Formats: sequence, structure tokens, C-alpha cells
Amino acid sequence: MRTEKRPRWALVGIAALALAAPAEAIDDVTGTYEGTITCREIAGGVAAKTKRDVVVEVVEGKAPFASVDVTADGTPIATAVLGLLAEDAAKSDRGKVAGIECGFDFLDREGATFHADVLIEPGSEKGTLKGTLLDMDDELGIAAICTFKAKRTSTKADVTLCL
Repeated sequence: MRTEKRPRWALVGIAALALAAPAEAIDDVTGTYEGTITCREIAGGVAAKTKRDVVVEVVEGKAPFASVDVTADGTPIATAVLGLLAEDAAKSDRGKVAGIECGFDFLDREGATFHADVLIEPGSEKGTLKGTLLDMDDELGIAAICTFKAKRTSTKADVTLCL
């Protein structure tokens, strides 16, 4: 009887190790994502809620680096956002991209921050971004919080470099 139980326990142990193994890393998130962005803002003393078309370009660099540009209706609203890609160890198709616009200046109260959930279907060019952009510009009197949803339309992107 004892010999029959050992193989079962060995199989249970192997199964437990397989389930505990870390998930594979998310596929490359580089690409151009297109969708909509909704902002609640005050600009020049006028409160508004706007909804515009958005293009988010993401370049994944050497792990865990990522860089992002955000354009709404053809106008750049956050360029050279430098940050990181945090991968979800439990789900190989998910991660988060977070960053701060190059040149963000707290003393001048100017710049943007970016945070997005990214989902890339393994082995596919399909992907989505859902996130938040905070923007401020003291000189122009802008304070905005924006949410966006976008789908990857290309696996290529060209982002602004931080100089």
C-alpha cells in the first residue's frame, strides 16, 4: 500500500510546483494606441469637461523602462513621459505603465503624470491601455485630470526623447 501512495503525492507536489511557477513576462507593449480621452479641467479660469480623440505612443525599453507621448485631437498634452513598465507576475498579459513627463517642475507647477493598465494578448498585436493623466500648468492656469481608453493600432511608435 505504501508504494501506491508515493506516486500520488509526487504528482501532487509536481502539480503544486507547476502552479507556483512565475508567469511569463508580458509581450512587448510598444505601439500606437488610439481611443478617447475625457478630461475634467480648469483652463484659464473656465471649468470644463472635454472628450477628445487620443493617440498614446508607448515604447518599451530595456526592462523595466517605458516612454510615452500623449496627443489629444492632434495637440500634444504630455510628451517624453519617462517611467516604467511593472509586469503582473500572476497574469502574463497584464502590466502597468507609470511615468512623469520629462522636465516636470514642481516649483513652476508644470508637467504631467501618467498611469495606465496595459493588456497585451499573448502572441498577438492586440492590446489596450486604460489610464489616468494628471496635467498642470501654472502659466496657462490649467489643472486637469483625464481618463483614457485606447486600443493598439500598430506595434510601432515614435516617442519624444527627454533632452
